Amino acid sequence: MLKFNSLELLQLIKFSTVSKIFNALKLYISFEISKIIGKPFMWGLPFSLSVEPVNKCNLACNQCPTGLSTILRPKGKLTFLNYTQIIEQVAPHLLYLQLYLQGEPFLHPELPEMIAYANKRKICTLVSTNGHFLSAEKCRQIVASGLTRLVVSLDGATAEVYEKYRVGGNFEKVLHGIRNMVEAKNNAGSNYPIIELQFIVFRANEHQIKEIQLLGKLLGTNLVSIKSAQIYDFEENSDLIPTIVNYARYFKNKNGNWQIKSKLKNSCWRMWHNPVVDTYGNIMPCCFDKNGNFSLGNLLEKSLKEVWYSESYKAFRRKIFTGRKQLGMCRNCTEGLKL
Repeated sequence: MLKFNSLELLQLIKFSTVSKIFNALKLYISFEISKIIGKPFMWGLPFSLSVEPVNKCNLACNQCPTGLSTILRPKGKLTFLNYTQIIEQVAPHLLYLQLYLQGEPFLHPELPEMIAYANKRKICTLVSTNGHFLSAEKCRQIVASGLTRLVVSLDGATAEVYEKYRVGGNFEKVLHGIRNMVEAKNNAGSNYPIIELQFIVFRANEHQIKEIQLLGKLLGTNLVSIKSAQIYDFEENSDLIPTIVNYARYFKNKNGNWQIKSKLKNSCWRMWHNPVVDTYGNIMPCCFDKNGNFSLGNLLEKSLKEVWYSESYKAFRRKIFTGRKQLGMCRNCTEGLKL
């Protein structure tokens, strides 16, 4: 779950309205009531949304569905017109917009305009990138757009280690891109975007955790986050699983089998506050639904309110409350897992 720093909180306060705050409170209260009564009760509309600008990437990372070409959804990009249609629906109650899902957001030529549009509608924005398209000019555009937070993935403190997982990646190009963003912020006299250096821990890079934290400081990023890796074949004793227990998402049980550390309770906060919209306007319940197997409606055909309170959405939430472990997308979930 996203952790806010002081600069982000300031932006959230700046963009908040009484109606947005009241809506968020209603969502939280209805979720807590749902846990007490043991069945879903929804009061309010989502205050956070993930929207996928494109679902293709320049890299071929070997645990990414896009990199593995296991995404069955057709490749494409969200048109700017369709994007504005979605934003206009959610702007009255939305506090935070994540512009990424499966794919590299900077492959969308209108990404700065998308961010600026959300910023104009008083919505905080976050983009996660592999950092290969942060040219000096693009960074100037991003700073001018009003982006709140930029997450740059750098899973290694040296080129040799970084490129083991980021297949097709260029370590030096990412470093150069981060420096471009820092310089663009400084030249504009802006505190935004907050630059987060993200390090996903694998067995091959676990020895570089301290080095990446130092590198983040040297580059001038605002923070360095250390994340556990999602491994799709973890039950097969994947050699990607870290040996440092605290940084692994999985452990060997008493039977010698690998299992996820997360305790999957029959409830999920994400089902109340953070749905996902793909490049074609389809709304999915969670970012773990990579292929849209549980698509619940389309925001280019129906309003969010219609989809959010639809019988299909209610039925899906009931499944979460009655047997979450039976849902494939939930069995590799990180909810409740802390490093």
